[in-house]
Amino acid sequence: MKSSTVYYYFLKLVSLLLFAVPFIISWGLLSGRFAAESPKPLDVTFYVQMAVACFLAVSLGYLLWRNFAVVEFSDFELKVSRSGSDESFSWSDVAKIHQIPFCTPPFYRLTFKDGRRPAYFCFFSFIVASVGFWSWDFRGFMSYARSRLESAKRDPGRSAIAPSPKPLF
Repeated sequence: MKSSTVYYYFLKLVSLLLFAVPFIISWGLLSGRFAAESPKPLDVTFYVQMAVACFLAVSLGYLLWRNFAVVEFSDFELKVSRSGSDESFSWSDVAKIHQIPFCTPPFYRLTFKDGRRPAYFCFFSFIVASVGFWSWDFRGFMSYARSRLESAKRDPGRSAIAPSPKPLF
């Protein structure tokens, strides 16, 4: 089972666009575009708001660029590919996998026991149900991941050999 490469590259593109926000805002300020559309003269609070918007855009772009990954799962190992590096881990190296709320399609966070930076990923699926702030994708991924993690906790040396339930799709 492999996470979506489409969302991976889409979020890389979004992060590049977020990196461009300060340049667009600077162009608007220097060319007078914002001043021409404002009914009153621009004051310090406007420039502070623009600086905060630029900071938030660059921070979010950096986090997306650095932490989003393509993760491939098997009964034996996990392969994490992000920003040109490929790493392999056993299930016993994984501390937790959990779903991030407020995201549709569901995004997941993969954390490691040795303190490595977490990997964020999602699956491409047309079968998604959303209620309020929670989403379900009906792929069976979370039950698969829970069974792998429980198996790794019971017997770290043989966690890859135990049978696992297969995802629905």
